[in-house]
Amino acid sequence: MIKLHITFKPLCNYINMMRASIFYRRNIVKAYDNIDRSQYFPAPEIRKLQLRLLNDLLMSSDLTWYSNKMNGPVTIDKILDHSIGLSKNELRDEFEKLYKPAKKVFIHVTSGSTGRPLKVISSNISEAQRAAQRMRFYSWWGITPWDRNILIWGKMSTENAERKSIKKRMKDIALEPRRLFINVFDLNEATIGDYYQQSLEKKAVFIRGYASGVYQFCSLMQKNGLDGKKLGIKLAIVTSEILLEDHRNFIEQILDCKVANEYGAAEIGLFACECPAGSMHINEELNLLQTDEEGNLLVTDLHNTSTPLLNYAIGDRIIISDKLCSCGRGLRVIDKIVGREGDLVRKANGEFASQYVFYYAAKEIAAMGFPDSIAQYKVIQEGMRFTVFIVKGPNFKAEAVGLFSERIRQNIGKEISVNIEFVNEIPKEKSGKIRFFQRLDS
Repeated sequence: MIKLHITFKPLCNYINMMRASIFYRRNIVKAYDNIDRSQYFPAPEIRKLQLRLLNDLLMSSDLTWYSNKMNGPVTIDKILDHSIGLSKNELRDEFEKLYKPAKKVFIHVTSGSTGRPLKVISSNISEAQRAAQRMRFYSWWGITPWDRNILIWGKMSTENAERKSIKKRMKDIALEPRRLFINVFDLNEATIGDYYQQSLEKKAVFIRGYASGVYQFCSLMQKNGLDGKKLGIKLAIVTSEILLEDHRNFIEQILDCKVANEYGAAEIGLFACECPAGSMHINEELNLLQTDEEGNLLVTDLHNTSTPLLNYAIGDRIIISDKLCSCGRGLRVIDKIVGREGDLVRKANGEFASQYVFYYAAKEIAAMGFPDSIAQYKVIQEGMRFTVFIVKGPNFKAEAVGLFSERIRQNIGKEISVNIEFVNEIPKEKSGKIRFFQRLDS
């Protein structure tokens, strides 16, 4: 008798990969195997791979729009020296000229939290690569996308299901039995008990969602005496928002598991994922990430031939490092995600500062003897007027708010005005995300 030395879980993974291959009309198993090997290539070899992929992209894509814009041919050198680029406004306004119709495509629409929503259509090759990259990221943590999970996301009650493509609906239906969906707009004191019970019954392996959504879920459990450790979560994946260190520590404490950060955008997919050693590794086989002189992120999707995105200015600022991670992967890492362009604070002298100026001001106030005085905050800047929405903490002291306002003036400029408004909760964006700072002027 022949014995098959294969466990149930790897067999299930293989079956699911084959199903995904049929869905994307692309060999997911091969794509996964390729990037599973290449992640350990030395950095120079990964760079060579990127350039080969970039050359293939240029050879197989219609780049007429870019050629017309720069009055010349599109070359690799021009991409590397940033001579070629694409802004969000150009993607919105010139989409029909950029898009090349194909038989198998996938539609992605952004939430529009920083402006008007925009659409990108990706090729099946690009979509298959996205799926393989997510599988690789999950494998770092010993999980798979098909494991039972909890998703904390935003869904407006007025959302029209007809807006979803048939392919997207089919994909949702396939994952539905293994996923508990928690709507951040319905997550509150009245619903946490029911959501907790459903989470216990789901026996989820991992939880994924907006960083603020997962944090809120954990806060409500703690406040209502619900033991998050009983959920048996193996990993918490947070996305779409900047993860504050205090929030990471709190989530890990409540769920008794590690937190992994992922960074990406609907238009292109995952840019980078956090490994167990704590590094945010760039998905080099999926995207070419560069920064300009000011640290603005420029992304090139190495596989999307339907809507070629070359040096696409996503609107974020990051710091890329070439330092090697102790995990042994040759993939470069993102040292710091500064945030969106609109997340930068305009100071009174015209210079810009990180939104972390408020985060560290709040930490300083807590260290000065006012812990748990400010539970949450959100700052909106209009010119030199700063409106600070504050949710009072259990140990609220009015003096702490005065010190918080003074620290803001010291860091941004004495000329600014700071107006405090107390609220019961921080309002969410249309997408369900929470932005702790927003600059309304350009």
